Amino acid sequence: MPILFGTLTALVLAISAWIGYKNQTEYEKQIAARQKEETNFKREVGMLKTRTTEWQAAIDAKKVLMKANEGLSEEIAALETKISAIKSEISQKQSKKTQLEAEVKAANDVMDKVGGVRALVPKIKGLRSDIAALNAEIEQGNATLNNLKQAKSDTQASIAVNEKRVEFETSGKSQPSLNTSIKTVYSSWGFVTLNGGDIQGVVPGSTLAVVRGDEVVAKLKVTTVEPNRAAADILRESVGDDVYLRAGDKVVAEATAEPAKPAKPAPGAPAANGAPKKVTAN
Repeated sequence: MPILFGTLTALVLAISAWIGYKNQTEYEKQIAARQKEETNFKREVGMLKTRTTEWQAAIDAKKVLMKANEGLSEEIAALETKISAIKSEISQKQSKKTQLEAEVKAANDVMDKVGGVRALVPKIKGLRSDIAALNAEIEQGNATLNNLKQAKSDTQASIAVNEKRVEFETSGKSQPSLNTSIKTVYSSWGFVTLNGGDIQGVVPGSTLAVVRGDEVVAKLKVTTVEPNRAAADILRESVGDDVYLRAGDKVVAEATAEPAKPAKPAPGAPAANGAPKKVTAN
């Protein structure tokens, strides 16, 4: 009898030790999983702060450009006023020159021998010199005006580009000019990496299209973005049964892609009603 109780006691202790070991292992797994989630959360918070700082910088740059544009408009108006005044002065001097030339012509026959004409000639030459100088000043003013107008146009274009970029980033859409490709396909995990990132116009959370020829063969959901690379989940419902994603496939913003064409079923194959999609590297 004592042997039986001893055996049962040993068995109970062994079971308790095994259960304790399993609980400790599961507890350690839960701690590791929580630490991983906290690390991912901190990384996402850091990326959000970075993106917020970039957006604020773009808005501040827009304000600076708009203020500079206002200054250019005032300077252009001042130059136009000055040029108008110079043209008026030239017109007056031209009239005076014409009057003096008429006086010279009328008095030339009578006063040629007494030298009266010689007194008017220097004045005419002086007026011609003044007119030439004023014309040169007008040309310089026109050149400056054209430069200011071009600077204003460039400033407005820069403002428009910044506004468009901020608009797409705040709406969670990648830039329409995006043109990148798949770098690596991780079919088992259901995601890919891209050769382009934030600099190329990829925006976190946006939907991208994988294009071959003129056909959209799959869609991706961006999850992580770095300056020159990104990662995106494969939207499996957008991938045909006979489509194999591979490195080098062209990737563009969803808004710029052509609508996807329905995949043709293989001869004799049943209709794909909820059938699982096949995504793999080729």
